[in-house]
Amino acid sequence: MMEANVHKRFEWVRFYEQYENAGIVCLKCGIFRPTLRMKELE
Repeated sequence: MMEANVHKRFEWVRFYEQYENAGIVCLKCGIFRPTLRMKELE
């Protein structure tokens, strides 16, 4: 279960690097912007 969560979060980061737009990544992945911002800072 933990590995699935890590894989999903890594996918968010890859999308962010590809699109360089948090709004698009959040829409594509179904997450909220604060969630992505938290992960960007870690």
